[in-house]
Amino acid sequence: MQAVRARPCCICRHGGGGEPSEAHHFAGSRGTGIKAADAFTVPLCHFCHSSWHNSARVGELTKEQTLAVFWRECAEILIERLTIEIDVEQ
Repeated sequence: MQAVRARPCCICRHGGGGEPSEAHHFAGSRGTGIKAADAFTVPLCHFCHSSWHNSARVGELTKEQTLAVFWRECAEILIERLTIEIDVEQ
């Protein structure tokens, strides 16, 4: 989670360096007492995170466009993690 918070917001690209991003779980099981998987977590600044939870959209992006950005960011984070793991094993 710390690695996700260190990245800039995947929507507006702010945060990451000075003010940490917030980790947003966007897929997986959710509900009372059920935590979504950390594998489906993306970095959002406070503004974009609040906007998503208040209206399921951020700025001019539709819900579908925002989810596409989330999936792309998630894929980049997973590829980065795999690359690090492969480098460590060699």
